[in-house]
Amino acid sequence: MNRTITRCLLVLSLAFCPSGWRMRAAEAGRCRVKTRVVGQKYCRGDADIFALSLKLDVEVHNISKRAVFLAPRMIPWIGRVAASPREAESGHFLYEVTQSYYPQDLKPGERVRIDPGKSVILHTGYDLTVRHVASFSYPQSISAGSFALVLVLKPEIEYSGQLAAPQAIDSLTTDPIPFEVPKGPVVVDCSE
Repeated sequence: MNRTITRCLLVLSLAFCPSGWRMRAAEAGRCRVKTRVVGQKYCRGDADIFALSLKLDVEVHNISKRAVFLAPRMIPWIGRVAASPREAESGHFLYEVTQSYYPQDLKPGERVRIDPGKSVILHTGYDLTVRHVASFSYPQSISAGSFALVLVLKPEIEYSGQLAAPQAIDSLTTDPIPFEVPKGPVVVDCSE
C-alpha cells in the first residue's frame, strides 16, 4: 500500500512540476534547477558554419529539509535543442548531442553541500554549431532563429561508490533555456 502511494506521489510530482522546473525522479522534492544565459558570443568557424558559445549560470536550490550534495565538477553531458521552450517542455527536440569529453584532472573533486533553503550557482557553458545559410546541410546544427536548449549535467568523472549517499545528486536536468541566433551576427575569434 505504501509503495503504491509513494509511486503515485512521485508520478504526480513529476507530471505537475511547474513549467520551467525540470528534475529527475531522484531530484523530485529535493531541489529546483533554474538556468540563465549570462553571456553569448559567436565564434568564427569557416565559410559555412560558426559556433554560438553560451555562458550559463545554473542555480540549484535545496527545497528539502536536509542537506543535499552535488557530485563534484558537474558539466553539460547531454544537450537537447528544440525549436522553442514549449517544444522542449513537450519533449520535441530537433536533435540531441552527447558530449565527447576528456577530463582535464583525474583527481576526485569535492562534493558540493547545499543546506536546506540555500542555493549554489554552477558556472558553465555550452557551444552550438550554427549555419550561416539555413539551406546549407550540416548535421546537428541550427541557423538564425529562436530556440531552446535543455542540458543534462553530470560529474566530469564518475567514481563508483565513492560519492554514494542518500542525499547525493549526480545528474541535473535544466529547464528549457531560451536563446536566439540573429541573422548575420558579428563573429569573433574565440581561440584566445
